[in-house]
Amino acid sequence: MTCGVLTHSIFLPNHTGIPTVRDSNGNPQESRETLNFEFDSDVMPGQASGNGPFVVANIGIGLNGRLLRAVIRNRHASVKYYLKCGGNPNVTTPDKRSALHLAVLGGNAKTVKRLLDAGAIPSPLDQLRNSPLHFACQPPQLGMVESLLHAGADPNAGGQPQSVLHCAIMGGSVPLIQRIVDAGADVNVIGFYDYVSSPLSPLGLCFYQENWRNLVPVLF
Repeated sequence: MTCGVLTHSIFLPNHTGIPTVRDSNGNPQESRETLNFEFDSDVMPGQASGNGPFVVANIGIGLNGRLLRAVIRNRHASVKYYLKCGGNPNVTTPDKRSALHLAVLGGNAKTVKRLLDAGAIPSPLDQLRNSPLHFACQPPQLGMVESLLHAGADPNAGGQPQSVLHCAIMGGSVPLIQRIVDAGADVNVIGFYDYVSSPLSPLGLCFYQENWRNLVPVLF
């Protein structure tokens, strides 16, 4: 994980107000932890999206801020700990990107499942109207898509400028596109792209892909 310039190491003993998590035998689990974080922002590599790095700014230093940072850094044990301490699985960054968005972007399937099991809303929208499913579809992460759909994610969430199905087509995975269609995605929804003068349906977008001959039949 790459962090910004002003980085601090914070020691979190029990007296910080975060309760000690104990196992079934009463033994304390993760009663202390060292977190490196920057007060203003974290930089997330975007390893799953292929679009990183990008900055997650002003996420704070409280319990929910620590939860977000643990998600960003793919620290699954810490995510589990902060959720048990009362962290909000639906916490968001200032741009409305949820912990679930960040877990999908980081490619961490275990954290995605943990957040969903803790009550994370499966189809939140960030300020660009992207849901976690959008990010799971491009590049294609079929296992992640299955987890989100199983939890009740809406394949038609967001919709513009690009729908989940548009993102799946851009990802180019026939099995994933089929799964999104089978889940009830609108095959006639319109998407908008800078490199095309007019809006595109999912079918129209298929013809801009190298493997369009494999993609088109999935929509019928």
